[in-house]
Amino acid sequence: MAIFEFSIMTKYLHTFFLLLLCGSIYAQNGCTVLGQTPSTAFPVCGTTVLTQTVIPNCAGKTIPVPACPDPLGTYADIRPFWYKFTCFKSGTLGFLIQPNSNSDDYDWQIFDVTGKNTIDVYTDVSMFLSCNWSGNTGLTGANATGTRQNNCQGNTPNISAMPTLIQGHDYLMMVSNFSQSQAGYRLSFGGGTSNITDTVTPKFSRATVACTGLTLSIKLNKLMKCKSLSANGSDFSLSNGSVGITNAVGVNCATGFDMDSIVLTLSAPLPAGYTFITAKNGSDGNTILDNCDNGIAVGDTVGFVVNSILPAKMDSLSKAACAPKDITIKLSDYVRCSSIAADGSDFAISGPASVSITKAAGTCNASGLTNTIVVSLAQSINTAGLFTISLKKGVDGNTIINDCSKETPVGSLLSFTTIDTVSAKFTFTIDSGCVNNTVRFKHDGNSGTNSWMWNFSNGSNSTLQNADIIVPNSSTTSIKLTVSNGVCTNSYTEVLVQKFDTVKAVFSTPASVCPTNGWTINNVSTGNITSYNWDFGNGTTSTVQNPAPFAYALQTNKQMYNIRLIVTNALGCKDTLTRAIEVKGNPTVMLDSVIKAACAPQTITIRLNNLVNCSSVAADGSDFAISGPSAVAIKSASVVCNNASLTGFVTLNLTQPIKVGGTFTISTKVGSDGNVLLNDCGIAVASGTSIGFTTVDTVSAKFTYKIDSGCVNNTIRFTQAGLNNINQWNWNFGTAGTSTQQNPNITVPNASTVNLQLIVSNGTCNDTSTQTIVQQFDTVKAVFDFPTPICPTTNWAIANNSTGKIVSSQWDFGNSTSSTQRNPLPYAYPTSAQQLQYNIRLVVANALGCTDTLTKTVTVKANLPATLDSLTKAACKPQQLVLHFSGPIDCSSIAADGSDFS
Repeated sequence: MAIFEFSIMTKYLHTFFLLLLCGSIYAQNGCTVLGQTPSTAFPVCGTTVLTQTVIPNCAGKTIPVPACPDPLGTYADIRPFWYKFTCFKSGTLGFLIQPNSNSDDYDWQIFDVTGKNTIDVYTDVSMFLSCNWSGNTGLTGANATGTRQNNCQGNTPNISAMPTLIQGHDYLMMVSNFSQSQAGYRLSFGGGTSNITDTVTPKFSRATVACTGLTLSIKLNKLMKCKSLSANGSDFSLSNGSVGITNAVGVNCATGFDMDSIVLTLSAPLPAGYTFITAKNGSDGNTILDNCDNGIAVGDTVGFVVNSILPAKMDSLSKAACAPKDITIKLSDYVRCSSIAADGSDFAISGPASVSITKAAGTCNASGLTNTIVVSLAQSINTAGLFTISLKKGVDGNTIINDCSKETPVGSLLSFTTIDTVSAKFTFTIDSGCVNNTVRFKHDGNSGTNSWMWNFSNGSNSTLQNADIIVPNSSTTSIKLTVSNGVCTNSYTEVLVQKFDTVKAVFSTPASVCPTNGWTINNVSTGNITSYNWDFGNGTTSTVQNPAPFAYALQTNKQMYNIRLIVTNALGCKDTLTRAIEVKGNPTVMLDSVIKAACAPQTITIRLNNLVNCSSVAADGSDFAISGPSAVAIKSASVVCNNASLTGFVTLNLTQPIKVGGTFTISTKVGSDGNVLLNDCGIAVASGTSIGFTTVDTVSAKFTYKIDSGCVNNTIRFTQAGLNNINQWNWNFGTAGTSTQQNPNITVPNASTVNLQLIVSNGTCNDTSTQTIVQQFDTVKAVFDFPTPICPTTNWAIANNSTGKIVSSQWDFGNSTSSTQRNPLPYAYPTSAQQLQYNIRLVVANALGCTDTLTKTVTVKANLPATLDSLTKAACKPQQLVLHFSGPIDCSSIAADGSDFS
């Protein structure tokens, strides 16, 4: 397995097993630490380096990564921290994640969560923006060095190309430690062109006081750090010095890191009137800080009015839907959900139709308050008109009560209007045509309908009240109409099946017919046909549905006719079909030609000028006779038939091949089947019709040759007689080449074998001859040997080993002495005081005068006696003397007892 493949598989399996551990070790430590889930993500300031020193163990959840194939579904936020930020200027995002331990494998993924629930990152693939799940360890992130935006599991780059952010969009970043380590990391932003730092100056937005006057809610102009809020409320002061602040709580700080609302608990109720709250440094030494540690300016003030306590009013109604079954009441203030009678008895509805209420409920917040009440009806209101909903005391003994225990008075009322429902049913009429029909659709515009949408299955549509379409007159069309009067909507669908009459002219005829032979037309035309009009192309017509069998007049040559049929229905719709028919001619069947006869033919193939019935050819060939220079007997006749059992060729099979050249004649006669050949219309060929053909004699490739011998090469001269009009010769001499001459010559080594082939032809007959010519002519070679060196006056013998058919030998011993004997007698050179060398030469020859020469050098020693030359220096008290002579001496001449010396 390649390294890349191994890395991917290792990470898949590792992640898979980590997820399995959710039911074991990690089950004891789920994702409960703030920041480890999307909903509790850390807020990000683009100018701040975020440091995580320890990563709590957390098994995590599977995350969809559409940019990467994930066969096991094992991409997961193992040991994660989540970060949230908003883009304040579109551009690219650069950032780096530096692990505290370079052996840790950190992964990350970014999501666009604009307008969506953050928890959906685990299921909604459309929220994916960018990722890096590389299996490598060390620094990771996105900057200008990245080559691709998404890196999947495996040996992929740690650094990605920078993703692009959109101004006004909200984002989540997940950072996960895949390694089994709890070492942390540093997260820093920079290098991109986007801006994720909120530059808006932090300040108070507004303040409201509860009706009890004991709690004060402050709205901030953006999200700010929960940890910058002093729980004792010392970050604030009230203009009414008689009332103090005892507690401050950030909204959502229990489950997150930032807040945009603060609730202050007061020491006493505030009196009615206008009051200010002002920012100051709290006991923690700062005011409220935003995520970039910018604080609300000391002295920043917001005013609010403390009103006298008033009951909530029924403020308005949501617009009634079509055939409403629920009525939504909007209140001027929050009321206690517990004050709403569940059976809806706090309300009554009057109008043009009787309306029964079944229940009522508020949309309650965590404090059990609501400013909206939904009243549910037993039946939808299907009557148009003006209705009134009024408030009364319910079965609970009260109307509705606000948070300050003020009950809304009985008799409060609001009106609403309903309208009639609409129906999308429509009618239609059809204007029929021969090919297409026009269908005209109408809608009556009931109940104030003012919107129409026609959708037809042929792909067309219309917004008119009445629409027309054109469709084939035999088709199925689906029509859907949706109508609306601005409140009520209705749809109606109908399938229109049109099976109107379409006529189609359809008939068949034979491809060809014989003249005078009657044949039948097969009429299979379709439709409600009221009239038929036939034209047979020869001036003959008919108006019946199925004309009687018809025959064309006799003619010599074949003729093409066009048969036309026009069919018509009651609407006057027509269809026309024209077919061509061949009417065969009635020529005399003749023997047209004979396909060129082969060499010594045993079959003769005759071409006819017209097709004949295969069944009219006698199988024994008795429809034919052959005459010529030699007797020819026909054994049988064979034909190859087409699908109509007709043939234009007859092959005669002979008893013996024709080996005589000459002109032969084939003639027709009445065969053993009682007829001559019959054409496809049953007309016979004339008896005695004849045609000639020619044969040629066979040829022979036999040849003769003559060899002109040489000392090295021989010339071979070939002769071929060329009988029986031979006009082609193809010689192949193997390594000696080829020739197309009648009588070629070749030159080859005089001791060689020639394998040759000759093919001859007279244009029809061929013959082949092969032969092997073995040449064993004499080649002489001079070879001799002798001892060397030799002593003068000593006779020595020459060993003559020459080869070949030698007829003469010429010796020259190098000292003016010669010999013509094949093996000269032993010979001695004269004595000399010096060592001499002599060149001995031998020339051998054969009967053709071919010669070979060999020269060798012999050394003859000098004839001087050896003299005592010196002694090896004697040792102390020598017992042995070593003598040195002027030349070599014969060891056998030394007396073993030393008696040669004294």
